[in-house]
Amino acid sequence: IWGEQGQEALEKASVCLLKCGPTGSETLKNLVLGGIGSITVVDGSKVEVGDLGNNFM
Repeated sequence: IWGEQGQEALEKASVCLLKCGPTGSETLKNLVLGGIGSITVVDGSKVEVGDLGNNFM
């Protein structure tokens, strides 16, 4: 979709995700599947049972 140059840029990119809720985890999954180079997740929340159904991380 974004061509060879776009893929190379994605593979060199770094992302910092602040708080990994349902929207953030879905975005993170899509970036990983796309081939993002590096990801840092910052989230101090405690995982609760209700989080397990909407957050595969």
